[in-house]
Amino acid sequence: MTTDTSTETSASRLSGRRIFAYALSAFPLSALGLPLGVYVPPLYAEHTTLAVGFVGTLFFASRIFDVFTDPTFGLIADNMRPRIGRRKFWMLISIPILMGAVWMLFHPPAEAGAMYLVFWLSVVYIGYTMAFISHLAWGAELSGHYDDRSRVLGWREVGVTSGMLTVLILPVFLEQSAGDDAALARAHLMSLFVISILPVAFLTTAFLVPDPLPDDQHAPPARRLVDDLAAIARNIHMPRVVFADLALTTAIGITASLYVWLATHSLRMPESTSLILLAYFSAAVVSVPVWMRLAVRYEKHTVFSIAMFYGATTLFTYLFLPGLQLIWALISTVLYGCAYGAGLFLGRAMVADIADADELTTGQKRMGVFFSGLTLTNKVGFALGPLIAYNILDYVGFDPNGTATDAQANWLLGVFVIVPCFFLCLGGIIIQSHKLTRAEHKKIRAGLEARAAKS
Repeated sequence: MTTDTSTETSASRLSGRRIFAYALSAFPLSALGLPLGVYVPPLYAEHTTLAVGFVGTLFFASRIFDVFTDPTFGLIADNMRPRIGRRKFWMLISIPILMGAVWMLFHPPAEAGAMYLVFWLSVVYIGYTMAFISHLAWGAELSGHYDDRSRVLGWREVGVTSGMLTVLILPVFLEQSAGDDAALARAHLMSLFVISILPVAFLTTAFLVPDPLPDDQHAPPARRLVDDLAAIARNIHMPRVVFADLALTTAIGITASLYVWLATHSLRMPESTSLILLAYFSAAVVSVPVWMRLAVRYEKHTVFSIAMFYGATTLFTYLFLPGLQLIWALISTVLYGCAYGAGLFLGRAMVADIADADELTTGQKRMGVFFSGLTLTNKVGFALGPLIAYNILDYVGFDPNGTATDAQANWLLGVFVIVPCFFLCLGGIIIQSHKLTRAEHKKIRAGLEARAAKS
């Protein structure tokens, strides 16, 4: 039997150096993900010929393609055995795809129409899928220990929020000096930042984090995608995590796609848009280690649920801001931001445990396929958010290029708060009944290690 040196025993803990090198690639991925959800939808609504509601619809429609591409890629990545490493290989392939597509998506001509947006958004997400699924599966395979996975993916989330913080710094300064083209200039700066750091981060991870072949060094017998999808559907644990994650990402998709307009039309603080977002993600960075410690002390699904209800509660504070004062807006934003990272990294850590349970039952290694399911819900949720929010605002006559009436500003604030609160509470309720606990996973890992010892 060949030992996979990247996988440590269930009693071990990964070194900080290895975790840092791994988490580094989350930095550019999040630096891209933030503007995709926050700045790109308003960019196309304000600076092209596309209507507000139509932009939200296009963002959602472009994700339909991912229903097929994400699980297909997960299956391919699980079964291929490139000599340099199956996760590393696809992350390196994604570099030129992302660099070219990001430039085109973030630099739309004034006459850009629906086909332009859908095409380049789809290409960006193809490259993003390659990198994102590979990176998540790679992290989950670094250790089979229940709490180690919370640690690895928790620090990955620190990399995620750090990337978001960094990409926001330039717009903070830009908003103090830019004129009418601030949105375009902001998008251009963000795209240049992503294009510059992405190859550096991916190559650093590729060189410093080992990604050897799994125990079965030869490609396993070909599997049909439908069989893998059926296995996921039959898994008693996966549906809860999928639907909870969909509820969470839909809520985040709504607030993310409305933040720019909320600051401009409801809070009347257009010059402070990026400052408010900076406070949001600063709170997220600080809070992730706290959520990690809670997940080690209790159970992952319990902490996930608590974080969702906490997020819903703090989001409601926006309805009671005492006047148009920046300090109170920042306080509400910091309180809400503390919930941001918890559900995302805990959901991914739970999926890694679920993939172990599936491997013990079926004998198949499906880590990539399982993570493709969560990647798909992330994309659908982040696209469903603008679809819901933008069409409601379009119905009440909201025009982002005009001056919102008091009624429209109130509608904007209501959609920003009430609709996400519903989805956050729904996610918190769904995940409460998750059954794969620390004790159950310990039995699963023991079974996998016993099987490996016999082979």
